Amino acid sequence: MKRIMISLAVLAVIPAPSFAGSEKQQSGHFNSGGKKIAVETFAPAGNGKHPALLLLHGVDGLGTPEAKMYRDLASTYAGRGYVIVLVHYFDRTGATKEDHDEYRELFVNYFTRKATPKAVNRTKELVAVWAETVRDGVTHMRTLSRVDGDRIGLVGFSLGGTLALTAAVEHELKLAALVECFGALPFEIRSRPKTLAPTLIIHGDADRVVPVEQAYRLAGMLLARKLVPEMEVYAGVHHMFFKDGKELQVRSLLEAKARADAFLDGHLKPVRPATSVNK
Repeated sequence: MKRIMISLAVLAVIPAPSFAGSEKQQSGHFNSGGKKIAVETFAPAGNGKHPALLLLHGVDGLGTPEAKMYRDLASTYAGRGYVIVLVHYFDRTGATKEDHDEYRELFVNYFTRKATPKAVNRTKELVAVWAETVRDGVTHMRTLSRVDGDRIGLVGFSLGGTLALTAAVEHELKLAALVECFGALPFEIRSRPKTLAPTLIIHGDADRVVPVEQAYRLAGMLLARKLVPEMEVYAGVHHMFFKDGKELQVRSLLEAKARADAFLDGHLKPVRPATSVNK
C-alpha cells in the first residue's frame, strides 16, 4: 500500500492533463556509456512538432507494478500535446532488486549527511553516470520527428529531481524548462552553475529524506548567480507528499500540481497572438 500511495503522489505532482487521444506507447532505446538504455515514448495524436518532457522516475524505478502510474501519467499528458519520454536510466548501472535497495539506501543517507565516505563516493559516481544518461536521453529526444527541439523540459521526482539538476548543471542541454520535486543539487557541484534553464523547485518543509534546507540552498545559490528560480515550499509536507508512511497530503499535492502545470505550459507552449476580425 505504501508504494502504491507514493506512486499516486508522483502521478499527481505533474499537472493533470485533459483526456484527448494519444498515440500508442512506443518502446525503443538509445546508447549511453556503451549500455543500451530503454525508453518509452508517448506522443500526441496527429502530426507536427510538439513540446517534450523527459520524465525521470524516483529511486524505486520503472520495474515495479506501481510504476504503471508513470505510464498512465505519460499517456494522458500526451493528450495535452506533449511528447513524453520515460528513461530507464538504471539500465546504465543495474536494475535488479539488489541494485534498487542499494540506490535507495545511498540516496536516503546522502542529503541527511548520514552516509559514510565510501557511500558518498559511490553516490557521486552513480549520480554522475546517471546524469550522463539523462544528457544522452535529451539528445535522443531531439532525434524524434515529433519533438520540437527548442521546447524540451526535464521533470524529475526525488532522485530524478537530483538527476535533472545535475544533468542541467554538468551538461549543455539547452532546455526550455526544468521542474525538480523533492530533489537537490549534490554538494560537490554547487559552485559550478553559470546558467540554468528556467527552474521550478517544489519541496516540503517536513521532508526527512531531502531536508528543505537543500531547496533553500539551491535557490540561494541560483540567486547569487542572478539565475532566478521559481520555488514553492509547502508547510508540513513530507517527502513526495507522503506523511509518516500512511497519509497522502492531498491538498498541498493538488496545489503543487497546478503550480507545475502553469510553469510548464508557460515555458513550453507558445502563446498564440489574439486574432482580430475585420468588420
